[in-house]
Amino acid sequence: MLGRHHLLLSLFTVAFLFVPYFEKYSELTLFVLIGVAIGSLIPDADSPDAAIFHEKIHVGGNVGAVINNVVSPLFPAFGYITKYAIYKPSVYIFGATFLKKYNVVERHRGFLHSFFGIATSTVFTAVYLLILLKLVNLLNWRYFLIFMLSYSFGALMHLIEDSATVTGTQYNYPFSNFIVKGKLITRSDSARMPEYFTRYLGFVVVALLFVMKLGYLSYSNWFISLLSIIFLLLSWVIFMFLVAGARTERGELKSCPNVKSYF
Repeated sequence: MLGRHHLLLSLFTVAFLFVPYFEKYSELTLFVLIGVAIGSLIPDADSPDAAIFHEKIHVGGNVGAVINNVVSPLFPAFGYITKYAIYKPSVYIFGATFLKKYNVVERHRGFLHSFFGIATSTVFTAVYLLILLKLVNLLNWRYFLIFMLSYSFGALMHLIEDSATVTGTQYNYPFSNFIVKGKLITRSDSARMPEYFTRYLGFVVVALLFVMKLGYLSYSNWFISLLSIIFLLLSWVIFMFLVAGARTERGELKSCPNVKSYF
């Protein structure tokens, strides 16, 4: 799936849940969205020229302007630190020690596209970020934990989104060859379904904002959040299984060696 789709699908999914809290918890919401945005692109740090290495993302309109001015300047720092200070050392050390029998190597849709890889990336990113914030005396534990949880969620969303493609996701790499894959092709000329779903989620976020702003919903925020969760689950189930045709199988995951033209 293209980088902009990973970014927008993850952001719109989380934004829809936080619509009732935008005004009351604006700062908290901002940290959540920034964490999700960065995390949604982090798994592709195992690729040569992924979106996480660029300061600008190919997203138009007001949403694109906000992302490119507020969030995307942070992408290269997180991308290169993840690639050279987390991903490559982890693959080398794990592959040479207790994971030696699994033949762990550097490849796209490998280590970073798994639960184990996301957990490793999250832990070390938290350590590096904690050290930096302590050094500059800017550590706020509440925002720090919220950011890291959002980062993890964004990365997990990336794995789910890749499960809609023909390559799929090997969630339990390298311990299992269990793969979830769909029928979508990751090319800019074959990205209509992710594009439509992205626009759909963007529309429902704007629609909910509009309805709440005008006071048309008189329900409590927790009830609106509950309905939002149910609505999102149904939307994602329809997209993954009916539109993308996601299914499970066992076998060797065929990774793509370069995704330079894919974001």
